[in-house]
Amino acid sequence: LKGIQLSPGDEFSYGAYAWYLAALGEMDQAIETCGRALEVDPLSPAVNTCMGLLLLRAGLSEQAIKQFRETLELQPDQPQAHWLLGQALVLVGRHQEGIQEIEGALTLSRTSMDLGALGWAYGVAGREGDARRVLRTLQERSRKEYVRPYVFAKLHCGLGDTDTAFDWLDKAYQERDSKLAFIKTDETMAGLRSDPRFGTLLRKMGFPEMDGTN
Repeated sequence: LKGIQLSPGDEFSYGAYAWYLAALGEMDQAIETCGRALEVDPLSPAVNTCMGLLLLRAGLSEQAIKQFRETLELQPDQPQAHWLLGQALVLVGRHQEGIQEIEGALTLSRTSMDLGALGWAYGVAGREGDARRVLRTLQERSRKEYVRPYVFAKLHCGLGDTDTAFDWLDKAYQERDSKLAFIKTDETMAGLRSDPRFGTLLRKMGFPEMDGTN
């Protein structure tokens, strides 16, 4: 917030504060703050992607899809916008279209986050064999380089492997995986929210619990 006060014309200060609000679950304020960043630089692919992701995390999937498409008009080769668009499409039930979008993103980038998004999408779409193939790829990669525990948790959540997903979330907590800070609003993890272990995790992290958690 002080960064915004010191540099009111800096879109990145607005973006950073928007993500702070998102971590707390204050999605309306986060979206409003990101909107101010867009007023500063409406053509920034990074800020436009940020807005799409915030809309997605607020449960506004159709608006997020529209935002990601607009982002890709600005920068067609933005891999994150592609796989986030795919993720949003999967969340609204357009599984094949979403998977194709994520598979296309992998022609531009093959980070563990990209692969995790694909594995999650395969799992949600009922393509267990494909999801487990991606899981094996990530397991092999983890022997050579660091792969965030959150990536494995997300993939197992897509497969419906709740116990294994929570095992990986515990590991993410132990390793201070920064992605865990945004779990409250991660719609790909929504299937875990009714489990008492989700509320326990939030308490361990010092967050107030969400409606619907125990």
